[in-house]
Amino acid sequence: MPRKKLDRGVVNVRTARDTPDLLKEKAKERGFIYDGEGATGLFLDAIAHDEYELIPKEIWYKCLTLMREIQYNSKRGDKE
Repeated sequence: MPRKKLDRGVVNVRTARDTPDLLKEKAKERGFIYDGEGATGLFLDAIAHDEYELIPKEIWYKCLTLMREIQYNSKRGDKE
């Protein structure tokens, strides 16, 4: 039985040599998996369709710090 033809496009890009493997790894970590490997195409589809958001690492760390401060302060408020 022939493989089902997917309605997919192809994008060719030039990247650093390790970028395809890194993208595949990140896709898998985030649950975009096909045939046991990271599905880079599905990951890129999600980004392009605003289903997945990328933010600069600096902002991510500021958000984490703020959330930890809120958690710490809320626990302190319980004790008072």
